[in-house]
Amino acid sequence: MGRGKGGFGGKSKRHANTSAIDAGLKHLESAANSSFDSGNIDNAERLYRKILDAKPQSASTLLKLSSICGLKNESVEQQYLLERLLSIKPDSFVACFNLGTIALQNGNENKAVLLLERAHRLNPNDTDCRYNLALTY
Repeated sequence: MGRGKGGFGGKSKRHANTSAIDAGLKHLESAANSSFDSGNIDNAERLYRKILDAKPQSASTLLKLSSICGLKNESVEQQYLLERLLSIKPDSFVACFNLGTIALQNGNENKAVLLLERAHRLNPNDTDCRYNLALTY
């Protein structure tokens, strides 16, 4: 018996070519970064959200979008995005520092100390981190 066209050894449909998707995301990220750098925050936010829809584990996108939320005083969403970033990149100084600073601002000194001490271990030379850590003590 013959196998017929597309039988054993044929290309699997499960292994779709992701290079086109990756190229599209890189283009989106480049456009989002350009918008962010030029001060077009609303467009940058829209593009970063589009990237997260396709690639929810993008650390750089989570970081940029959390920065935008900080600029817009959307601290709840900023905290959520930073926590997501920290869950996929536990050694992120920026996530630890920013979450620690948010905790300090919210009066949660215990959480602030833990996060800022962690950030300090990751980057002991950062003066802002040392200052915020001193404030929590």
